[in-house]
Amino acid sequence: MKVALTPEEEEKYRQAPGTSYNFIVDHGIVLDGLSGWHRFIRESAKSRKGRGAMLAHPRAERLALGTQARERTIIFTSDNDTVYAISAAFLIPAITHQTATKERKATLEAFNKSDYLALATSKVLYEGVNVPDASVAIVLSGSVLTREHVQRPGQLLRKREDKQAILCGAITAGTVEEGIRDGRRQQDAYQVRGIERQPMTQENSSLIHLPQLIRFLRDSLSLEEGDISIERHEAGYSNETFFVCWGEKRWVLRRPPSGDLLPTAHDVLREYRVLSALSSMDVRTPQPVIACEDQDVLGVPFYLMQRAEGLVVRESLPEIFDPPAERKRLGEELIDALAELHAIQWKGTDLEGIGRPQGYLERQLKRWTTQCELTLPHTRSLPGLQEVGGWLQQRLPPVNAATVVHGDYKVDNVMFSAHTPARLVA
Repeated sequence: MKVALTPEEEEKYRQAPGTSYNFIVDHGIVLDGLSGWHRFIRESAKSRKGRGAMLAHPRAERLALGTQARERTIIFTSDNDTVYAISAAFLIPAITHQTATKERKATLEAFNKSDYLALATSKVLYEGVNVPDASVAIVLSGSVLTREHVQRPGQLLRKREDKQAILCGAITAGTVEEGIRDGRRQQDAYQVRGIERQPMTQENSSLIHLPQLIRFLRDSLSLEEGDISIERHEAGYSNETFFVCWGEKRWVLRRPPSGDLLPTAHDVLREYRVLSALSSMDVRTPQPVIACEDQDVLGVPFYLMQRAEGLVVRESLPEIFDPPAERKRLGEELIDALAELHAIQWKGTDLEGIGRPQGYLERQLKRWTTQCELTLPHTRSLPGLQEVGGWLQQRLPPVNAATVVHGDYKVDNVMFSAHTPARLVA
């Protein structure tokens, strides 16, 4: 895509590169690497003409790239060595705890006046520092306290009507910093109106239509204006799950996946009805909030429930649960919570209209067999699978009492409290 310069910008662009180009040619400078740039800097410092050439070059670049808005950027690191390395590599001022008070004050004043468009710092620009026009912060270190990350956008990226603040973070993949980042994303300081908190790919955006969702929530729940954030939950392989925050409210949104679905599969409205029926009973389930059958909102039915807080055990056991006594308690909590579900007196409640106890085992086996037949043409060969269905059909046990069961009960489908003693919370 080509974008035309205005007549004024075109004139400035034609003048600016000529000044720097003539100086570079006259002095035999080749800008093909770092050494060429170093020589350009040295030569430009020796004369007024050289200074003009150096100033002309970034002016032309800003005009060409459309960055003449002069956004002011602060680069954060966790150590002084990195600050000074960045300062030397990019020729920008640095502020650390070693910077003299007078120099620090002069640097910040120049930064606020746009004499400097960028500066590097470590841990000295937090509370009590007034940098109202800083609009971009780049964090080149993940392993710092959450408090510091709250202070960075809060103290430096000050809100102003004509400014949109941008906070960028760089972390090392495959290290502990990834886990620290995931925890930091939960902080309210990282919630921005209309912005999905987790990077929303094109696929994610097709699953959540933000304007329609905002309108539905505001109208259905009588919500005031507030900041909304949406994060896709990556675990699980059935229905799509998103974390939704609206101000202080924290919900979980469940919707079917996109594409062709098996009959009766991914019935999120049934999930909602079951949760609603259980909400007044003594079981550990999250509270439902609202369901939507109108497919004009997201293209599919969906519902929201209150978000529970805690730990989900997946690949490894959290350290706080590692002692033998806590491991034992985890197992006991799993059994107790399931027993509570089985002990529900469901007759005469809204659950009675949802399930059909008579013929349950026969229906389950028929359902599995039908889904298997529909799925097999699209999967690898699994010898013996259909024989297993026949074996089960011949050995169906008699049915006695009926109760409520969990269709996929396992350790990574429940949540425990984030402190000891361990307790299953959902």
